[in-house]
Amino acid sequence: MKFELSLIFVIYNDFRLLEQSLPTVLEQKNIEKEIIIIDNKPSEESQKTIKKLLYKITDCTVNYYPMEKNLGYSGGANFGIEKSKYKNVAILNADIMLTENYCEKILEAIYINNKIAGATGKILKYDFNNNVPTNIIDTTGIMLERNLKAFDRGQGEVDQGQYDKIINVFGICGAIAIFKKNILQDLSINKEYYDEDFIAYKEDVDLCWRINKNAYHFIYVPDAIAYHGRALGKINDGTLIGTIRKRRNQSPYLRELSLSNQRSMVIKNLDTQTLISDFIPIYLRWNLEFFFSVIFEPLVYIRSWRRTLVSLKKMIEKRKKIERKRSVRIAR
Repeated sequence: MKFELSLIFVIYNDFRLLEQSLPTVLEQKNIEKEIIIIDNKPSEESQKTIKKLLYKITDCTVNYYPMEKNLGYSGGANFGIEKSKYKNVAILNADIMLTENYCEKILEAIYINNKIAGATGKILKYDFNNNVPTNIIDTTGIMLERNLKAFDRGQGEVDQGQYDKIINVFGICGAIAIFKKNILQDLSINKEYYDEDFIAYKEDVDLCWRINKNAYHFIYVPDAIAYHGRALGKINDGTLIGTIRKRRNQSPYLRELSLSNQRSMVIKNLDTQTLISDFIPIYLRWNLEFFFSVIFEPLVYIRSWRRTLVSLKKMIEKRKKIERKRSVRIAR
């Protein structure tokens, strides 16, 4: 059986990485595919390099969109999904490497039943500096703790077969995300799949939460292997000093986005029943966040709240639309 898949790269002058990752996408077996590249506000060098790279491709449709402004990850992904022609879509970062059967194994798995919205495989870290794969886990799916902390399962661990069972997971990492397109279309809000107000960070968790609320789910497929050159790694290594050091490796702007997007995600998706049942872990985590931020990054924390308050009305309106759609689905 041959599956159809639109593979959408969302990049920001990542043409050097794309030179390495694109061939692994072209080598996918048993896939009728098209390649879509959304290049956010590219340099002249980026455009020239990518056009030269694409000129050599003859075995599938390739569409390259150099955008005049930076749409962010969410906007770029949404634009690509709108342009796609197949019933399955993959959203990809430039720093990914796929094994030749990755997409085939994922698509075989998601059509086991119609309640599966998408899937991820076992994503290991890739060392682009030395151009070698590693056996360090990047993600085996996103999980959501009772305190509303989302995390990539297994991240930073050495792969020793501890995650070799197919299971349901809360969500899938946006770096290599494969979805059924009709579910994304059905659950879109304001004609957006990923929330464009998030710009970047946690937009994948937000989308997966909305999908879960509508009685769909995601699965983890351990036999599907891919690699990701994620730079940040695991933020919390279990020690206060380690957390501070790793957070300071992020720009203040990205930390601000992350904090604000976490609140926006909760405003949009948290239901009353969960809030009541998990109130204590939620309360404790938000208090820890407050004290940590006030002591170690007060300006980031203040700016993140300013961003949250500016978008609050819009997030509440989106929540109402999400709930209306959910009510209609339940009533069917």
